[in-house]
Parts: sequence; structure tokens; C-alpha cells
Amino acid sequence: MDKKGNLYGTTFFGGDGGGCSCGTIFKVTSDGKEKVLYAFKGGGDGDYPFGGVIADAEHNLYGTTYNGGVNNEGTVFKLAPGGTETVLHSFGTGADGQRPEDGLLARKSQFFGSAPFGGADGYGTVYKVAPDGTEKVLYNFTDENDGKYPVGDLIADSNGNLYGTTYSGGAHGFGTVFKFARDGTETTLYSFAGGKDGAYSYATLFADPKGSLYGATVNGGGSGCGGYGCGTIFRLAPDGTETVVHSFKGGLDGAFPQEGLMTDGTGNLYGTTVNGGSNACSNGCGTVYTLKEY
Repeated sequence: MDKKGNLYGTTFFGGDGGGCSCGTIFKVTSDGKEKVLYAFKGGGDGDYPFGGVIADAEHNLYGTTYNGGVNNEGTVFKLAPGGTETVLHSFGTGADGQRPEDGLLARKSQFFGSAPFGGADGYGTVYKVAPDGTEKVLYNFTDENDGKYPVGDLIADSNGNLYGTTYSGGAHGFGTVFKFARDGTETTLYSFAGGKDGAYSYATLFADPKGSLYGATVNGGGSGCGGYGCGTIFRLAPDGTETVVHSFKGGLDGAFPQEGLMTDGTGNLYGTTVNGGSNACSNGCGTVYTLKEY
């Protein structure tokens, strides 16, 4: 959101980038009018953006695409206010990471992100991209206790440490919450066990004022939804203690939260589920929920 209340985001499909329905960058004004700022063409400019966009002081937008670029393994892009798109980095076929699904985090004119594939062992990377497009891999996931397949935007604390989740791997194979310190040290803060504590997190984390991390898992939390569990909202305390704040039950309660949480600053958390809610769809059409927590 900009200072005028306009919203900016991406769509994974759609647009008319010269015959390709490869996704868009859009703007919605505060009075509800939508404008496509850029339609991806599906070649060197990238295609299929999963994550959102961030803006700098000059109103340039930055984000990632899942495909496209020189090697068709995804890009980091910049969109100028006039609509000119520039690829800052094209992911290669291995070491630098592949197919980013998350957005970017900006710190001190550098852009940080994660890619779920590629890297030295093929299990994903944490990377940094400079404004001139120079990319550096900060960490390679190994599919040991550190997990594999990082998804969801990274967040940072005031000391510059980065936090995120991996979809799978870790001590039990059901994903992790990790910390990447400024000195290059990666620490697994929690490994999901796949039961009541949750399993498989896509979601971006949220940190409360006391330093606890909140997130969501797609499965786990109970025996519903075909025995896999309908998903959880969890809190991870600074000492590593994990608490399930809510276990989804399916039906009107919702099921399978994939996105992260946001807050209104007074302790209310908000998020969405993919299924559940209205039964107009076979598995429910999804929900928007609120939860009073801190």
C-alpha cells in the first residue's frame, strides 16, 4: 500500500503480454479502480509471479517470477513508475537457486529472498540481490535438520537476522522455522512433527512486539481433512517453545491456511484459508478469519 491507500500486487496468470497469459503486476486505487501496470510476456522478462511486490522511495516496484528469465528458472525484477520492466537477476540452472515463490525483503538497499529449489544440494537457497543485479547465495539448504524447500517471504528483526520457513525437511520431515544470522549461521528454531503441532508451512511469518513468531501450517493440528489435519496457526516463543493457537477443523471453521498472518496492531490477527467456509464449492470456497491473540 502506498501513502494514498493504493494497493499493488501480482497475479500468477492473466494479462496479455503478447499472447501469453503469464501474469501481471496491478494497482487498485482506494476507490476500487484496477489498472494493469505490467503484463509479463513469458520470455526473458519472466512469467508467473507468485509473490507480492515491494516499493522503494522512488516508487519502483520489485518482485520475483517463478519462471522466465534467461534460463527459464525465474527472475528478480524491477518495474519503474512509467511501466518499464527490468530483470535484475535471472536464476540459473543450479547454484544460485531456482523458481522463487516468495516476494522480496529490502534492507539497506539490498534485496533478500529464498528460492525453494536449486542451490548446492538442490533443496533451495537464501539469497541476496544488489541494486545492480549482483546475486549472492547466503545459504544452501541441505535436507538435514535445516529443512528443504523454503517458501514464504523472509522477515527480519532489528539486528538484521532473517527468519523464514521450509515446507518440508527438518528433524521429522514436516518442515521447519529457521533463523539466518548476519554472520551466515543458520539455526533451526523448530521442526514440525506432523501431528497436533502442524505440518508443511507455506506461510510468511509474523513477529509480535515480544519477539514471538506466528505462522500457519497447511496440515496437522488434528485428524480431520482426510486424516492429514486441516492446518494450524502457531506461535513460536523466543525460547523455541511452539504453541498451537488454533487448529482448523474444516467446514465453516476453514481448512488449509497457506498465507501468512497480518495484524491491526491491537493483537488481532487476520488470515485466509484455501478451503472450508461456504459449501458452494466441493471442499468449501475458503475463509477470511480473525483471531485475538496478543
